[in-house]
Amino acid sequence: MVRAVGLLALLSAGGMDLLRRDSHVTDVAGVVDGRGDGANTFVRGGGGGIAAQVPSVGAVIEGGELVGVVDTRIDVDEQSEGDVSSQYTDNDEDGKISERNKDATDATSVVDESNVKKPEPSKEPVPISTSAGATQPSDSTNPVEQIILLGERHSGADLIADHLIECFDIKVSDTYKRYQHWFQEEDLTKVPENSAVVVAMFRDPYDWVEAMRKEPQHAHDHLLWQSHNDTTNIWNERAIPMGWKEFVTQPWIGQRGSMDKVISRTNRGMNNAICMDFYSFYDAVPCSQNDSLIVEGLGEYKYEYQHDRSERGFSSIIDLRREKILNHLSVADFRGTRAFISLRFEDMDVNGVHELVKRLEETTGLKARCNATRSMAPHRLAQHKIATLEELPDDFIKWMSRFVDWEVESQIGYFRRGGVDAPQKITVEAEHHNATPKMLIESSMTMEPVEKIILLGERHSGTNWITDHLTECFDIKVTNQYKRFKHWFQEEDLTKVPENSAVVVSMFRDPYNWVEAMRVEPHHAHDHLRWYSDRTNLKKGWGWKNYARPMGWKEFVTQPWIGTHGSTDENISGTQGMIDRADCMDSYSFYDAAPCSRNDSLVIEGLGEYKYEYQHDGSERGFSSIIDLRREKILNHLSVANFRGTRAFFPFRFEDLNVYGTGALINSIEDATGLKAKCNATIGKAPRRRLAHKNITKHEELSKDFIKWMNRFVDWEVEGRIGYSKRG
Repeated sequence: MVRAVGLLALLSAGGMDLLRRDSHVTDVAGVVDGRGDGANTFVRGGGGGIAAQVPSVGAVIEGGELVGVVDTRIDVDEQSEGDVSSQYTDNDEDGKISERNKDATDATSVVDESNVKKPEPSKEPVPISTSAGATQPSDSTNPVEQIILLGERHSGADLIADHLIECFDIKVSDTYKRYQHWFQEEDLTKVPENSAVVVAMFRDPYDWVEAMRKEPQHAHDHLLWQSHNDTTNIWNERAIPMGWKEFVTQPWIGQRGSMDKVISRTNRGMNNAICMDFYSFYDAVPCSQNDSLIVEGLGEYKYEYQHDRSERGFSSIIDLRREKILNHLSVADFRGTRAFISLRFEDMDVNGVHELVKRLEETTGLKARCNATRSMAPHRLAQHKIATLEELPDDFIKWMSRFVDWEVESQIGYFRRGGVDAPQKITVEAEHHNATPKMLIESSMTMEPVEKIILLGERHSGTNWITDHLTECFDIKVTNQYKRFKHWFQEEDLTKVPENSAVVVSMFRDPYNWVEAMRVEPHHAHDHLRWYSDRTNLKKGWGWKNYARPMGWKEFVTQPWIGTHGSTDENISGTQGMIDRADCMDSYSFYDAAPCSRNDSLVIEGLGEYKYEYQHDGSERGFSSIIDLRREKILNHLSVANFRGTRAFFPFRFEDLNVYGTGALINSIEDATGLKAKCNATIGKAPRRRLAHKNITKHEELSKDFIKWMNRFVDWEVEGRIGYSKRG
């Protein structure tokens, strides 16, 4: 019987772990995780069910065998569907990596050692590694066929690949299903069952984002170009890096060229498209190699999208990083993976590759024919060093410390610098759960009288109709503003809404009809229309429909929800002091909406003033799609129930009031305020005539493709809290 108390000795050295199924364990007493305390232990019976667990990191036992070490917080995404054609060739027969898509400078820049601040070995737990099969060469399985290196740009994967080619008489590859940088999927035609040892490289998030900012390989749009079409010179003679804030807040989206636009004309064309790197048409831009400009030093133009076929990009490079980490970790569970090793670049830099080579000898049954370096200090490897050559700005470190997903980063052994707390928005859902009792409050207690009724709700949700109706019904102030106008994100503000002074009615509308209404008439979101001409030249009194038309549904739902700052905002952004003192529209901070200044907000008849709300956390990141805005807005408006100024909170669906009348709403407000309504509640279908009178947007029958897309990508757990469910 082998006890798991000494598991660290088997698994951990030099900042990496190897998990093996050939270690038989029949009794688990605990696992040392490097900090001296007990870690998490999972025990699985023959049926795979979890029988016991203790929090944090630990061992997985299945059928008496040690399966691996996991962290319970890892949530590996399901693989997306759809196989198309690859643009990368296999490795040459001599085992050398194909040069076709190698990054021009990934892990190969020559750096003056005197300028490089060498990272100290981490005192935190080492990165997690997992294995998907037996690893001993004595097993009856076939020999390992290849070693595969995976890793994002600027993460040292090329350096390690070159070294392993020198060390082992076995194929060393930079491709699983796709080239090493990209999202991976199972592909038994390329990687047969139990045939590969996978090494996944990761780099410290602060240094990686900075390296990408300085040299955004493949992401050409994340540079400031002076002459983009001049291909005679290397990119850094024609462009300069963005500032860190512009870089991290610019959405990770690409532009389709003429060939992609032809493909996108029909569903058949998109579904059958032969796209680069085995991607579906929906998961990367561009699809066609013909639309991908190759820039010397940057490689071919390509942006990966959310790996779910939604055709949504990422709000920021840090959101791409989060999903890429989870995806690359999930390769451990692919059937083609014999063993999986995760390696932090910094540990390799400090400790060398000796332990990696030793682990690969164990898993492949081969003897290395090289002298494994114990550190990266030798000058023969110094030319490959990747490092941040300048001190990182304090503001950048603070931003990263606050908005990076550190729960995911901890799975590979990275932790935030300094003592910056995560944004408070993560607690909104918990706030709503606690708000339920307050929704039903009756004001029969000895309190001061209710001062006002507040109507909240997104655009096209019937708030104008209900505001007018309640104004007729009650001799009390009825307003459309809490801290901000009814459509916007709300915050506590006791100067505007004193404690226990307001009854709040929050209106919601069916997500399918609401998104379609916004597509047809995107109030405030002027950039979500197709404009025929310069909108600043609108003739006075002319409606916007003379100058623009709605987007198609797919373009509308996949265009990021992000606005632009005008000249006044650019002046404000010149110094941190001006940003902090900025008097922005609707009491927003400079970071939470664009534009800040009313001078930069064009007012268009029928659409209102130009404004885009951003993620309500101070990060200055927009939303990937209108459906992501909707999710956060629902949670925010529900959280108003917990504000100190809220006496009672009543969420109502537009459709219920439309079909069943306003009787239930009137009764609720009478109970909460102690006032008697002086009107007759509407009944039955009567509101339909009033809705038409109030210009609630009508629309044609919704397309089946739109319904399917919404069914798949809307957050139905959040929608369920306000009574909506997906259509069949």
